[in-house]
Amino acid sequence: MSSPLAEPLMGNQIPTFEHVPDGIVGLGDAEDAVFLAEGYQFEPDPWQRDTTLSWMGLKADGRWAATRCGLSVARQDGKTGALEPRILYGMTELAERFLYTAHEIKTAKKMMSRLFFYFDNPSVFPKLYRQVVEIRKANGQEIILLKNGGSIEFAARTRGSGRGYTVDVLIIDEAQELTELHLAALQPTISTSLNRQTIFLGTPPAQGMGVVWTKIHQDAHRGTNPRLAWREWDNGPEVDLDDPQVIAAVNPGFGYRLDLESFEDDRGVMSDATYLRERLGCWGAEQILSKRVIDDLTWRASGDPTLIDAGKEVALSVDVAPDASSTSISGATWTTTEGMPYVDVLETRGGAPDWAVNYIAGVYERQDVRAVVIDPANPHALALVDPLKEKGIAVTLLTVRQVISSTLQFYKAVMGAEMRHMSQISLDLAMAGARKRPIGTAGGWGWGRANDTIDITPVVSATNALWGLRSTEVAKKQKKRTGAACFV
Repeated sequence: MSSPLAEPLMGNQIPTFEHVPDGIVGLGDAEDAVFLAEGYQFEPDPWQRDTTLSWMGLKADGRWAATRCGLSVARQDGKTGALEPRILYGMTELAERFLYTAHEIKTAKKMMSRLFFYFDNPSVFPKLYRQVVEIRKANGQEIILLKNGGSIEFAARTRGSGRGYTVDVLIIDEAQELTELHLAALQPTISTSLNRQTIFLGTPPAQGMGVVWTKIHQDAHRGTNPRLAWREWDNGPEVDLDDPQVIAAVNPGFGYRLDLESFEDDRGVMSDATYLRERLGCWGAEQILSKRVIDDLTWRASGDPTLIDAGKEVALSVDVAPDASSTSISGATWTTTEGMPYVDVLETRGGAPDWAVNYIAGVYERQDVRAVVIDPANPHALALVDPLKEKGIAVTLLTVRQVISSTLQFYKAVMGAEMRHMSQISLDLAMAGARKRPIGTAGGWGWGRANDTIDITPVVSATNALWGLRSTEVAKKQKKRTGAACFV
């Protein structure tokens, strides 16, 4: 008797990270956009359909909730498959004016061919053809103009490529190649539209490139842009580059239009960093491949997302990024089953760190907090000390010696399997990007960043919280708190 065939491995249709804009009250005609595309012989994959819907959420006033949209996914997965329903519906039903731009003219020409196929094909799509006023295919003047005023124009990006256009929707393909000069030329094209939107599509940039694209990526992960819709398929800090399960997890087009052999072929000719970026959608590939302080295998071995505390005292610490773009509060306490210390990143937020004062005060009221630890060498964190003290909270300010001790203690505890953490994405990413930062002249070190795009506030705050849990040098509490030591 033959065994049943195994189910084929298919690409993950759910993004590994998503940021949803504020203020969405409904999807309006978004479902109709997908339905329209299906009626014109284009059936999107589930992830393409959901991406289109994510761009078309409406606010109460009927305008787009997302004025900026971003899609970061590895090459050849089918990014434009999410774009076509948006363009078709926008042009034909909403009379929107589009400008599609790409870094290379060949990319722009591919999109031109797709749209010309729909609108310049009377035998196949007579209804679309009848809506057309003009189709111009002259080099550098390509346009499809409809009777209702809807249109799409195409351009390869240059410093002046946006001049002379006035549109509602600006599409920036190959966003990893976008420069600030390009954006400065393009952004005014939508400034007069009452319901404008910019859609960015791309792969992670190489090191030192993609400043604009990286900023949008950071805004999404830090939650600093309430009008941003962002979807991303990223392999995470460290993975097996040759594992088919990993490939499928970050390539939604796998099994639909991509097969394993195409990845194996590229793996044989690409560097690890290039393969991570181009085929596994990895942000910060160079940093991930550079030497970590704590190797990924050891770090993951100490992780456990199911940890439950023992109801004992806790220690807290807050750390703020050098540019005050991100703030993390971490806690440390003891596990129930093993009696081992563990750390938990309680909250990470973008923007000014003022919120941290009330957050810590709330924990201080509910729980038995033995220490609140801050490194005074961080001026943004130091600015929180007086507001905390005004609320009756004792703050321990680390000396240089204690910073060195704190970091070394954390390192030894992880390497010696003498602590646990909650396997949180923010902490995993911070550890992957953390490096040794020399302190003093005797070989001491603290945590530093591999580059200025990496947020290590989760690992710094977790390190200092662990020190606060164990140290006898913490400041004496000004008033006693009681209650179970749960972090929620």
